[in-house]
Amino acid sequence: MDANRTTSPISFTIGDSGQEKPNRTISSASVGSLASSGGFPIEEPYSPPTTRLCVAMVGLPARGKTYTGRKVARYLNWLGHPSEIFNVGNYRRKEVGAKQPHNFFDPSNEESAFMRQKIADLALDDMVAWFHDLEAKEEIEKEMYRLDSVTARESASSQGTGQGPTQKRGSIPGKMTSTPSLATKFAVKKSQVGSARVAIYDATNSTKERRRLIMERCERENIQVMFVESICDRMDVVLANIKEVKLSSPDYMNTPPEQAVKDFMSRIYHYSKTYETLSRSENNSKISFVKLINIGERVLVNNVRGYIQSRIVYFLMNLNITPRCVYFSRHGESAFNVEGKIGGDSDLSPRGWMYANSLPEIIRKQMEDQQALAREAEEGAREMTGVWREWLQKDDGANVGGKEIKRISEEEGGAAIFPAIEAASDLGAREGSDKVPTNPKPTLTVWTSTLKRTIQTASHLAYPQLQWKALDELDSGVCDGLTYEDIEERYPEDFAARDDDKYNYRYKGGESYADLVRRLEPVTLELERHHEKNHPILIIGHQAVLRALYAYFMNLSHEELPYVKIPLHTVIKLTFKAYGCLEERFKVDIEAVDTHRPRIQAPLHVNAHTELAIPESSTENLEDVDEKKVSKKAKNGQR
Repeated sequence: MDANRTTSPISFTIGDSGQEKPNRTISSASVGSLASSGGFPIEEPYSPPTTRLCVAMVGLPARGKTYTGRKVARYLNWLGHPSEIFNVGNYRRKEVGAKQPHNFFDPSNEESAFMRQKIADLALDDMVAWFHDLEAKEEIEKEMYRLDSVTARESASSQGTGQGPTQKRGSIPGKMTSTPSLATKFAVKKSQVGSARVAIYDATNSTKERRRLIMERCERENIQVMFVESICDRMDVVLANIKEVKLSSPDYMNTPPEQAVKDFMSRIYHYSKTYETLSRSENNSKISFVKLINIGERVLVNNVRGYIQSRIVYFLMNLNITPRCVYFSRHGESAFNVEGKIGGDSDLSPRGWMYANSLPEIIRKQMEDQQALAREAEEGAREMTGVWREWLQKDDGANVGGKEIKRISEEEGGAAIFPAIEAASDLGAREGSDKVPTNPKPTLTVWTSTLKRTIQTASHLAYPQLQWKALDELDSGVCDGLTYEDIEERYPEDFAARDDDKYNYRYKGGESYADLVRRLEPVTLELERHHEKNHPILIIGHQAVLRALYAYFMNLSHEELPYVKIPLHTVIKLTFKAYGCLEERFKVDIEAVDTHRPRIQAPLHVNAHTELAIPESSTENLEDVDEKKVSKKAKNGQR
């Protein structure tokens, strides 16, 4: 890619299946008030993004760099800041192949060192090009906004002269819409631009020279740089990372585990020879960085600037690597569910109480499974420790000097860089002991909203319970307590506008999904911070709330989030893995109404201004074809 390319004049097609849509945030102005007042923000200019940020990872292999980078990108995307990961290891596998011996990473191997430098530069070029691509998409949004503004003026003018409504941009020929719908759409359109963009440059970046080159390149491109160094001196953590991620990677496909561990430990040692920890003196003492010691145990921050960098630091301070899981369950079927009404604070229906009575047995079985998995993890940790000891004690030329502990000063973090320190007491792998310690019995904490239907669902669970106001259902404002038929009849423009952009649409006097995401940010941070072993969290919540939390952990887009299936009388288990979440669903055999409302598909059409194909909304449907055949009665109570 040409990193120095310029943006061409606007000529585009929106809605190609392969084209990514930028993530969005919504303005704080009330969409409902805007529509009712008839005012259009058509004269306000777009603001360019305030930040273009490169988060460059630093650290030895198996120190959690990719784990941390993926978490940061997922968090920012969920909040509406487009983020992308550029993993140099993936570029290496593509350019020179996955299987490379450990001496390929030896800094004294000049040929491979030159090749690795070229590969790192290629990833950096693509990162810069990614920023340029987003700028091109921004220009598209500006042009669409300009064209909509023209349409709004024409519509307002025609209504002022008594000529009636004009056809909306993107509407089906012959189908008319009134001015308030346009005002709502413009407010949403404006919310799609102006967010920060963040690229995660995932590589070792373990020397001052390499970091200098990154900073110089980004400075030429007007990209801020913040380094995030991950230092881990706990061998149990390093070995767990190697077992879960590295042994299953393409680098060691069909390689015996013991051989793979020894080769990877030698690779780490090669990197440690030239490793230089981040220093405040770099870049004329202007370098911005965060140091993570054992991913959350200790955090050092230097010269962090601006809102987005501060948000990233705050997020990193809540990370931990404790193996854990979280359970989601909607409340049991409620009286409002049966009546097809949204919102409210109704009691459970008889079938909802049946689900509440069944829930304790489901959780009991899960706790038994949790204990078995914990014991299996301890056994695996002990096995990996034995392989590490054998590698460290053997002198085959691959680990010469490997027994010497390389430390950094207390000011720089006070941790061991290489090798990491064996945490025998944690592993139960003491010399002369072949017994793995018994894990404590798993326990559980239940989180509910403050609404009756979630509290009633949790009433038979003999575990500590915590009520969160933040977990209350999405506020439907003036539509609270209405059926969808009522809303369509009383507020037809709002009903149509919500189908047009469900994530950003805000109920009159209520909330949007975008508002809900911001409300739930403290909940997600608390889930990230939770670090007790064998102590999962069960969240008994509401459909929209669990959609937002599910989308966070499963890294779903804002377009997908409002259409996630979270059925009644189902327990969802998400187990945190290094690069994502493993999902399991447990359906209870108790009937309940279906409150899922599938995405409305809009046909493609031709825009009169651009003469190009533009969809009214995404044509992607997350549901099966049969979902489209649900009856009007079945749609009642759908949020």
